[in-house]
Amino acid sequence: MTKKTEQTNRELYAVLDSIRRARKHPNLTARFEAALEEHLEALRQENVRGITALAAMTEERDQIQNRLHAVDHALFNLDQANKLAGEEMERLRIYAKENLDDCRRAEKLSDSLHEQLRDAQAVIGNQEQLIYGQRLAIADLYMKGRKV
Repeated sequence: MTKKTEQTNRELYAVLDSIRRARKHPNLTARFEAALEEHLEALRQENVRGITALAAMTEERDQIQNRLHAVDHALFNLDQANKLAGEEMERLRIYAKENLDDCRRAEKLSDSLHEQLRDAQAVIGNQEQLIYGQRLAIADLYMKGRKV
């Protein structure tokens, strides 16, 4: 409970205690107390549901962050692979002037790296779509949580 909620709770029970001590309307006092308890229990349950929803959203956010880290790692590795591939192609181009067989091997390596790059880009594109969908789902859950 927040400080304000606790203060309001104490004030309500102080008023209820005053009404009880007055003993003027015991049936009405009992009905009021029962309604108050029911209301407070409903508030407690809403609070629990809100905490549960927040925990689920936090878990989902953490999972998305983990996926984002994986995508960042994949992009870093892809960048490093591209850098290495570029360096290797340049080295092989110079060497190919001296040896035609080496040139053919460089072309094969280039083709392989290009296919790997295309495959990696397709995987990254799929991951980005998944992440976008999950961000929308989190936003939807957040908005639903705010409405409660």
